[in-house]
Amino acid sequence: MVVLLALVAAVQSAGLETYLPKSLFQIVFPKALPIYSYENMIAVSKIYPAFANTGDVDVDKREVAAFLGQIALESGYLQYVEEIKKPTMCEASAHYPCAPGKQYFGRGPIQLSWNYNYKNFGIAAGKDLVTNPDLVAQDPQLVWWSAYWFWNVDQWKGNIHDVVGQPGGFAYTTYIINGGLECGPNPANKGSEKSRIDNYIKFANLLGVAPGDNLSCQTSAYPPSTPWPKRVTTKTPPLDVANHDQDRHHIYPNHDQDRHHIYPNHDQDRHHIYPNHDQDRHYIYPNHDQDHRHPHDQDHLHPHDQDHRHPHDQAHRYPHDDPPPSNQCNGNRNVCFWQLTQQVLPYAKSDCQLFLTFVWCD
Repeated sequence: MVVLLALVAAVQSAGLETYLPKSLFQIVFPKALPIYSYENMIAVSKIYPAFANTGDVDVDKREVAAFLGQIALESGYLQYVEEIKKPTMCEASAHYPCAPGKQYFGRGPIQLSWNYNYKNFGIAAGKDLVTNPDLVAQDPQLVWWSAYWFWNVDQWKGNIHDVVGQPGGFAYTTYIINGGLECGPNPANKGSEKSRIDNYIKFANLLGVAPGDNLSCQTSAYPPSTPWPKRVTTKTPPLDVANHDQDRHHIYPNHDQDRHHIYPNHDQDRHHIYPNHDQDRHYIYPNHDQDHRHPHDQDHLHPHDQDHRHPHDQAHRYPHDDPPPSNQCNGNRNVCFWQLTQQVLPYAKSDCQLFLTFVWCD
């Protein structure tokens, strides 16, 4: 992992740190836990070269503002690395078997939850996170990688990175993260979305970019009746296609029988992918009021309420809509290729071969 960080830090000089210098990070996250170090946040972000680096400054700033706003709500401004209640969050599955005695509650900035999310992220990271789920909250690189993985890799038909710069992009991010509970004309959890929007606007103002219109998904436009925004950079990854439940195929971190939510924390009745939620509320924040799981504000809703992000909700598609590539390089030649995300990476052959999850295409 040390080699990985050294490489990614040298590969790209643009990106997140261009818009979020350490001085600003310390101002907006003054009580961040030590594991959420700024240095690792920046270095690990470069595993996904296009993150905050599209070439359009305003789009990049909005993506950074959206990312910061969402993780601020999910992790209590980086003050929590684990869900407070620590439910087991193991969905019985032949394809995503849980390890004996292990729990898959929310961990990390985005509060990755559920056994299937741990398995799929583990495939990307080259780690057995089903057997060792605590690594997501203990390893200073994996803790950030879990959030970037969820943000940049297709969870169903598309991913947050691809839609965040489009009209109505912020509303889409909330829909992907917790649409079942917070989106639509009469959602169960109205206050949480308001907190997300407030966070986003605050960070957009700090970065000097207009937040744009259509920030709320609490309209009749959700779930979207029009086609999901076209993918721009990341194709649907062929994640463990053979081991997806026939009836679910969810790559999403939190989903249940009835909904298969990709959200990390969801219950039988809700299947939220959000990391912290309880039977009745699924709050991820340690200091939350009855309805608001968010440690900061009554309005801050726990990310795991009711219908969180359920992968089978209308537009939520499992990530196996597209056929796997015809070969491990998908036709690419003389490049470093990441099969999981179907991305061409800007690494020389010698650097590419240092990564277990990347392949060099001759």
